[in-house]
Amino acid sequence: MVARVARFMHHPGLTRVLGVIARSESTAVREAVARAWATRSDMIDDSALEGMTVDPAVPVRRGAVQAWLGAKRWDRLRAMLADPDPGVRFDVAVAFLDAPDASPLTQLQQDPDEMVRAALFVVRVLRGETAEPPADRSVSRAAAATALRQARALDLLRDAARNALDPKARAAAALGLAVADDEMAYQTMRSDPLWSVRDQVGRMLSGWEEPPDARRRA
Repeated sequence: MVARVARFMHHPGLTRVLGVIARSESTAVREAVARAWATRSDMIDDSALEGMTVDPAVPVRRGAVQAWLGAKRWDRLRAMLADPDPGVRFDVAVAFLDAPDASPLTQLQQDPDEMVRAALFVVRVLRGETAEPPADRSVSRAAAATALRQARALDLLRDAARNALDPKARAAAALGLAVADDEMAYQTMRSDPLWSVRDQVGRMLSGWEEPPDARRRA
C-alpha cells in the first residue's frame, strides 16, 4: 500500500522507507516500488534500484527500466541491454526513444528476438535516423507495426504528422505511421508541403514485402 500511494506523498523519510520495502521478498511489492519510482525519481534509492536491475523476477526488472527512464539514467538503462529476457530488452530499446544518444542500441541489431530488433528499428524511425525498411529484412512489417504501437500512441503520431512545424518531426511521425499502414501516412504522402517528406513516406509505405497484418492487404 505504501508503494502505491508513495507517488502522491511528500515526506523526508519516504525515500528510506521505499528503499527498505524494495528489498521485500514479495515480487509484487518490489514491482510496485519500481513503478512508484518511475513517477517519483526524487525518491529513488540507487542501491535498491540497482538490485532490481538483476532481480530474478522479470516484472521487477521491467519496472526498473521504467524507474531508470523516469530518472533519465541512460547509463543504467544501457547496462540492462544485455538482460536475458527479450521483454526487458524491448523496454530498454523503447526507453531510448527520447535519449540524447541512442547509439548504445546498436548492439540490438543482432538480437535473437525479432520484437527487440523491431523496437530498435522503430526507435530509429521515430528519432529520424532511418527512413527505409530494414535492408536485410531482419524485421517483418507486422513486428515493426506492433513495436510502433507499443512505443508511441498513434494519435500522437497523427497529430505530429499533421501539425508539426518542423518537417523532420512531421516526417518521422509519418514514417512511423507508414510502418503501421495508417491512413494518415497516405494523407502525408499526398499532401505534405515538402516533396522530400512525401517521397520518404511513399517509399516507407511501398518498401515492405508484406502488409503490417492480415487485416489490410496491399
